[in-house]
Amino acid sequence: MKFSIYFSILMFSLISWSAPVKIYRLSPLNIDPAQITTSGVSAGAFMATQMAIAHSKIFSGVASIAGGIYWCSEGSTSTALGQCMKTPQDINVNRYLQKAAQEEKLGNIDSLQNVRRQKLFLYASPKDSVINPIATVKLQQFYSKLMPASQMILRSQVDSDHGFPTLNYGVNCLKGDIPWLLKCNYDLAGDILNYMYGPLKARGTANNDSLFAFDQQEFNSSSALIANQGRIYVPQSCRAANSKCRLHVAFHGCKMSPEFSGYTFAQFSGYNEWAETNNIIVLYPYAKKSLFNPNACWDWYGYTSSDFANQNGSQIQSIKSMIMRLAVKSRFR
Repeated sequence: MKFSIYFSILMFSLISWSAPVKIYRLSPLNIDPAQITTSGVSAGAFMATQMAIAHSKIFSGVASIAGGIYWCSEGSTSTALGQCMKTPQDINVNRYLQKAAQEEKLGNIDSLQNVRRQKLFLYASPKDSVINPIATVKLQQFYSKLMPASQMILRSQVDSDHGFPTLNYGVNCLKGDIPWLLKCNYDLAGDILNYMYGPLKARGTANNDSLFAFDQQEFNSSSALIANQGRIYVPQSCRAANSKCRLHVAFHGCKMSPEFSGYTFAQFSGYNEWAETNNIIVLYPYAKKSLFNPNACWDWYGYTSSDFANQNGSQIQSIKSMIMRLAVKSRFR
């Protein structure tokens, strides 16, 4: 059994490191500013929610996969591991709404009125062994005070363990493990993108030549603690001078970084197949393992600073800078 697990990890690592070795610099692309969305799984789900609340003027939609309420950890690791992940039924939603209102008043996040025009996609499995699915219910209750119910959708019918479900790639759907992609016969990436942008053309075949490695260090800081490289999928159609494309930012979860899983999330999550046929650019930023972040999670519990969930947060600033580089030709609202 141990040999089988180690062999699987080794094979995932070898596959992922076959990604492009030439490192590119992010360049401006013609992006529709009204069609920038984000998603994330686990720690990445908390990060996606933080981005969409902090910069609600930029994002038109957000998807949370096995995540939870905005500012859930309150900057405490013990709260993150306890109340947020194991006992979310104890969460008082009004406390977090008040925090968001306070951040808005201080000018640390965009106006919460912007959230009213966003779309919200929620995924939570009753079989998740890491994060109690009630955490997603609390997030839904949080958003219900900020946007119409007609702009939310909850998927909770699929039995999967903790991770990101795919059609046909990853580990056993009910046994979450590295690379945290779950072979569930369920196209979660397609479900998300169709909800955000649909109806879309049928998924195509991802082109390996359209998945680029890019330098993240120019967007880094001493406190951001992001990886040296990220990945970005740019369909050929989005490289034409007269193109106009959508942008989706996808955040990985803990132990889905290069140190643990290579770049399998960027290669095999399923987003690229839909991006190829629907003029969607997919940005995959990557966090890195460090002393205060041993599992290479995105910061949703305050290891970078107490500003981790607002516009002053170093990781939020890094990701926003990447988006602004790509969308420099765009005119935002």
